[in-house]
Amino acid sequence: MSLESFLRRLGVAPSSERQGLSISREVQHWKLDGETSLVNFLRALPKLLDPLDQFVLFLEGEPNVEDLEHWIRNNQTSPIDQIPRSVIWPRCKVSHIPLSDRVLQELVDLALQFEDPALGYHLHLYQPGRMVLEWYDALGSPIVLDPQVPSSAAHRFTDAIGFTIEKQPSEQGCDDDA
Repeated sequence: MSLESFLRRLGVAPSSERQGLSISREVQHWKLDGETSLVNFLRALPKLLDPLDQFVLFLEGEPNVEDLEHWIRNNQTSPIDQIPRSVIWPRCKVSHIPLSDRVLQELVDLALQFEDPALGYHLHLYQPGRMVLEWYDALGSPIVLDPQVPSSAAHRFTDAIGFTIEKQPSEQGCDDDA
């Protein structure tokens, strides 16, 4: 039995699932830092994503609310692009949810019913062929935005969620512990 087969039996995500679209830290990118609620984050998305229906919400993790899990199951679609898994073990659920005004409003309405429900461990936004936003450990760590996001949109979004924003020159210039 190969090591890959053995690890798969243990529930470890295979290396092929840890590859895909991502924001390169080797080029300049936006880093957003602060604290916000899931509701504020969701409500601010139209300030960043225009038009909304060209984007997909990627969730990795286990929702902690049954209604939310049911909603995700009913709204998810087949992946448009492969997004790298970040949680290697235990292997957890991933969902790709095409955004629209209706979907976003339903998600806000659900989030309002609970105290910051965890949609997943990691939350990303992408459009075909391009990662736009990466939020590992959502609600508890910095957000990384694609460098192609216009400055005006990045600042509108950042102001709406109450984060600070910096242009990061490269991985060497990015200090996540600061």
